[in-house]
Amino acid sequence: MSRVITHGQVKRVSETDAYAVPVESLTFPTLQPIGPLPPAGTTGVLITQRVPNTPYTPAPPPPPPVPANQTIIYEDGNNNNTIYMRVVSVVGPAKYNIAVL
Repeated sequence: MSRVITHGQVKRVSETDAYAVPVESLTFPTLQPIGPLPPAGTTGVLITQRVPNTPYTPAPPPPPPVPANQTIIYEDGNNNNTIYMRVVSVVGPAKYNIAVL
């Protein structure tokens, strides 16, 4: 089983909310579909949407590419869950292998 999260947003620890990017999917292959927050060391794949914000808000400068070893934060607007993750490797422009901190 795997858990797939398809809502919320991510941003780098060092960035402001202007750089928050919507989550396309955050997949944890080793977790049950429903349960507590992923424990430290859990690995997964993060795919972000390419549009950094909604069309009706002023567009900030595009976020800089996220290199490996950066710490990013997943924020779920529905229930205020926050997950700190490290980018293990960059798979593509909007796809990252991550590990929960």
